[in-house]
Amino acid sequence: MPDPPKLTSPQFVILSACFGAVIEQSLTSMVMIVDRLRDPARKNGGTFVPTLMLLNNLFNAIYNASSIFPLYNEHSCVPMGFVCNVSAHIYFLSFDVFVLFIAHAMSNKSIWVKRASAALLLHRAGWACYDLAVSGAVWDADGQECYYYQVPESSYFPVGDILCDCFATGVITMVVFTRLTLDSNMSKALIERNFVRSITVLGANLFAVYAANNWGDSIFWLSLSVAFQSYVLARAMNFDLLFEETLNVRLNKQSTGQHIYQSVRKSSAKARASLTPSDSKT
Repeated sequence: MPDPPKLTSPQFVILSACFGAVIEQSLTSMVMIVDRLRDPARKNGGTFVPTLMLLNNLFNAIYNASSIFPLYNEHSCVPMGFVCNVSAHIYFLSFDVFVLFIAHAMSNKSIWVKRASAALLLHRAGWACYDLAVSGAVWDADGQECYYYQVPESSYFPVGDILCDCFATGVITMVVFTRLTLDSNMSKALIERNFVRSITVLGANLFAVYAANNWGDSIFWLSLSVAFQSYVLARAMNFDLLFEETLNVRLNKQSTGQHIYQSVRKSSAKARASLTPSDSKT
């Protein structure tokens, strides 16, 4: 029986490094999240966001660890392909929940944003069910190779992710323009964090759609696109640990210069207050 992998040695090394970088990013983030959750000072905080982030990073690691299909044999090909596909959709769905949760919070928990978010998530879940039903790993008995068969129609499931991110960005934009002033620290932070993230994620998802429809016959390039998309989304997810501190505290942090300046002023005030009458006369 010939060796199943069809990748060249340099290609295998490149893919291993890329998938390894994604897994390392996810595992490191999980350790940081768990460490912060164990902090007694955070026991009164919510657990939904950190739990969601843990879930996202966990399934991102599983997704990438199971994505190199040429490594599988005829017995592991189909089940590992299913594990890969399920973990991928849970990973993407949890990311969509994350961005929509932020949008809902920023909208002051608007019922309309909540309903629209629910509809978008149902739409994305429908794509996931369809893709799981029609796509998956296939063992080629003639070529002795495991490969992933993606039905062309189901390759557009990232459109659901794109819609979620565009909606979340739109909601936050409305908050900035209708409730905040554009020159405020809060507006600048929201724009910087969410716009950059949205544009980056949008580009990664569009790239994934392009790769699935144009590089489907190339194991190396398709796997490389998967690693790239996963890494971008992992960085976007872990960029802002929302549960670490409230938005107001985060956005109203003093700069180092402001902190030093106010510390000097306080010290001077204390020194003046401690002067005795005799000292002040002299």
